[in-house]
Amino acid sequence: MATGSCQAPVQALTLRAPVQALALRAPVQALTLRAPVQALTLRAPVQALALRAPVQALTLRAPVQALTLRAPVQALALEVA
Repeated sequence: MATGSCQAPVQALTLRAPVQALALRAPVQALTLRAPVQALTLRAPVQALALRAPVQALTLRAPVQALTLRAPVQALALEVA
């Protein structure tokens, strides 16, 4: 499994392979998860987030405009003020 971080703005990002930990620190227009993720942390705004594969821990520290859950999320933390 991979670990990654995104620090520059992204228009569209699709994950198709399992990821252990991913932290997004830059705005993303569309993020789609098609493979399992152990830990996903969003620290920058996301316009559209679609979860199509299981996520163990999802932490939202920035606004998400549209959230689509089509797979289980074991733990969800909302830390948006």
